[in-house]
Amino acid sequence: MLTKLVALVDCTKSISPTDMSQTSAAMQKQATRDLGPIWGIEATVNYFPDLASVPVGYWPIIIVETLNDPTAGGYHTDQSHQPFSLILRGEGTDWTLDCSHELCEMLVDPYGNRMTPGQSLKEGQGRVSYLVECCDPCEDPNYAYTIDGIMVSDFYTPQFLAPAVSSGVRYSFNGSITKPLEILPGGYITWQDPADNSYWQVQYFNGKRSIVDISTQVAASAQKTSDNSLRSCVDRITKPTAKERSTSFDTFRGVKENKAKLGIHAAMRKAQKVNWSNTLKALKIPCAD
Repeated sequence: MLTKLVALVDCTKSISPTDMSQTSAAMQKQATRDLGPIWGIEATVNYFPDLASVPVGYWPIIIVETLNDPTAGGYHTDQSHQPFSLILRGEGTDWTLDCSHELCEMLVDPYGNRMTPGQSLKEGQGRVSYLVECCDPCEDPNYAYTIDGIMVSDFYTPQFLAPAVSSGVRYSFNGSITKPLEILPGGYITWQDPADNSYWQVQYFNGKRSIVDISTQVAASAQKTSDNSLRSCVDRITKPTAKERSTSFDTFRGVKENKAKLGIHAAMRKAQKVNWSNTLKALKIPCAD
């Protein structure tokens, strides 16, 4: 199996190297421990201090201050048509959650055009092709989980697109999704009707679940993006204007527990550092902290 190489880069210079390193480590653990076995993927995630430091062959996730386009939700391939993702770092953004979201979707569908068949959520429409965006139905922070104190995105499993409920089946990694094609508050899903090549979404925004024909918006969006990614077109339509997260990290359901975990992890890292420093001193090996 070919290992996918992912680079995490902060172009804003507003995030400390420590935070970037810890987030990169959490994303690596998510890719290796959580996502990889379920989706059959092998990947490494590394933090680099700038774009010039990234070796050739890595897929970048780049944190930026602005996208210079208020309608753009993201970009998913670069000018060489290789996987590429931008994360908006702004006030009130859950940037670690967004990085995790993009990592999962980049690894599962590198080029943003993967489709899989399933029964339509629109009554009477029959079989359709769903765009494989493994984080979108459960992307709200309410359904996130933490790795070593870092908030990461839940993601659905391949069984999410199964035709019927089965006992003992996991539909998303942390169990927030409990049945096939379940869209949680703050989430959405996109599909194409092969009968007429129309595009549709179930959107669960602001407490309301609706089925929306987005064919016109997809066509218009395709003219504005140069990366030939259907996911880019969909993100442009649904972010940020049509979708509002129902919460933020400050009201994340596990915020108290997460803050406690952050304190525990900090204490553990401090004790670990003391142990390693003392070991080096005993061996008379210099090491600058």
